[in-house]
Amino acid sequence: MDVVTTMKLRALSVLPFAALLAAGAFAQAPPATQPPITLKLGDAAPELTIVKWLKGTPQTDLKDGKVRVVEFWATWCGPCKVGMPHLSELSKRYGSKVAFVGVDASERVDDIALAEKFVQDSGDMMAYNVAYATPKGPMTQNWMRAAGQNGIPCAFVVDKHGKIGWIGHPLMGLEEAVDLALQDKLDAKAAAEIDKTWEANMAKGQESFKALAAAQKDGKVDEALKLNEEVLRLLPYMVTSYAPTQYTLLTAKDPEAAAKFGNGLLKEKANAPLVLQAVATTIVNENSAVKGARDYKLAKTLIEQSLKCSAVSYGSNQTLARIAFATGDKEGAVRFQQEAVKMIPAGEAYNRVRTAAEKLLAEYQAAR
Repeated sequence: MDVVTTMKLRALSVLPFAALLAAGAFAQAPPATQPPITLKLGDAAPELTIVKWLKGTPQTDLKDGKVRVVEFWATWCGPCKVGMPHLSELSKRYGSKVAFVGVDASERVDDIALAEKFVQDSGDMMAYNVAYATPKGPMTQNWMRAAGQNGIPCAFVVDKHGKIGWIGHPLMGLEEAVDLALQDKLDAKAAAEIDKTWEANMAKGQESFKALAAAQKDGKVDEALKLNEEVLRLLPYMVTSYAPTQYTLLTAKDPEAAAKFGNGLLKEKANAPLVLQAVATTIVNENSAVKGARDYKLAKTLIEQSLKCSAVSYGSNQTLARIAFATGDKEGAVRFQQEAVKMIPAGEAYNRVRTAAEKLLAEYQAAR
């Protein structure tokens, strides 16, 4: 059992945890001291200790014969937001056969209003059951800490018998684990095979990542496009970085293909606001490597779609300000940029951002 447990713990860290954290796969660093692991594969799933169900149907019985996915997230967690559209997609695909539960148990302050507003703004980005739990409370202690898991997002697959079948990143192995759980074939050996496959994917993805950088540097667009597609497939948590790269490379090769790709995101990533906003920002940023005429209409449409499943933010307002200014709407540029400046958090950590945003606002005001 010890060997299997050791292999299982690699589900969230098939590469070193620090590397994944730096790459954006997870948020939250490991604690200074790791408590003993008491929740292992094959163990009965702990109770769901929920303060309030925020969306969907409350899940109270983990031994009713249904497969469940219990995923830990927080409103401040960027990687969690990247994974949410995938959870929604899987929830829709599996329907009543699998219950997906997103548990916010990692807020920095115990304020349920933060989670309530986030869920309300998220719309179809979170098309599954969602709950709030006390930060660092029973859910964290009895699930995350007990299983030796330190980073979020983190998904637990609970099989038909109410036992833990797999633990890992929701974008790396969850679908495979759920499929096996539905067939009642998800045991420790099968879980280890899933982890082994994703370890290989991660290693190959890192190689493709390095080769992509070299191809871009050498101006080998066709090769770069192929490598970028591999990175998107093998390192799915990096989609917010490499969907914009795909669009940028396509503008250098085939502007019509770039437009098709961008418009395709409106359907394929309709509930993935971070992806939509990343591509829109790349289009309007004059310092990006986009070739040819900037498609401001597409950028605006991408932002507008993103706001159907996320709250208005500093970033979305500033992108809309850039679009307005570039298309001759100077009053609109000032208005959006003023809103962007208002939304920048207080504190020294944001001084550089605030200074740049205020400078841009002054430029828009001077141009009126």
